Amino acid sequence: KQKERINGLVNGNFDWLAKNTQAINIGFILERLLLTFDSFKYNHNDCRPMFDPLDYIIFEGLTEKGYVENITFVDVKTGKATLTEGQKQIKQTIIDKNVKFKTYE
Repeated sequence: KQKERINGLVNGNFDWLAKNTQAINIGFILERLLLTFDSFKYNHNDCRPMFDPLDYIIFEGLTEKGYVENITFVDVKTGKATLTEGQKQIKQTIIDKNVKFKTYE
């Protein structure tokens, strides 16, 4: 299938590329709109956007309770998208509790 795509591009058939690019652009837009969805269960005021390498850090409870109950890292995926290798490494680092806090003065 990959060879067919390459041959298509060489022959000027950009249909697959256009569809793939459109899907990526839609995902990019949805990442930014996530906070407005009714299905999004977090207080949007607790969310801080990063967008790369993960989309959001959420400080759960900060707005309503005045203290942080949990810190949640969120990455938005649409369609058949999966975590990148870097995102998988971040996830494993968090699971392994190898996370630090630093103050620079």
